[in-house]
Formats: sequence, structure tokens, C-alpha cells
Amino acid sequence: MKESKDAMVARVRKQLLEKLRVSYGIKTVDAMLASAISDGSCPSICVMCREYTADYEPDCVEGYCEECETNTVASCLILAGII
Repeated sequence: MKESKDAMVARVRKQLLEKLRVSYGIKTVDAMLASAISDGSCPSICVMCREYTADYEPDCVEGYCEECETNTVASCLILAGII
């Protein structure tokens, strides 16, 4: 059975959130999101290369990636659909 586009997007977002969680050494994705909601910056990841992580503004959708040199970094709050 072929995976729908929406299911694929949801799966990739979940994988990116998990990669961020591990990279930041946080116990759960929920804990990461709760912390990000109350901070001025939050964990973010490049959705293109999936290697670059950094702290960006909570509403970041086009942050600069120093690895692949593109504006494809998104915050965890964007990836989780909170913003």
C-alpha cells in the first residue's frame, strides 16, 4: 500500500523532532516542546540536509543552514504544528 503524502509528511516531521530531541539531550519530544514554548529561542533543524541543528526563533521556517547553505531550517514548534 502506498503511503499518502500527508502520512509521509507527518512521518518525516516526527523523525525530525526525534532527531532534534536526541541532539539536544532532552528526554522526550513533549519536554522539548514545552521548554520551547516558554523560551525566546528553540531547537531547530534543517529540513533539507537533516544534519544542522541550532537555536532559532520559535516561528522560524526559513532559517539559514550552515551545512547545506540553504534557508531550510525550521523550529520544533513549526514542525510539531504548534505554530
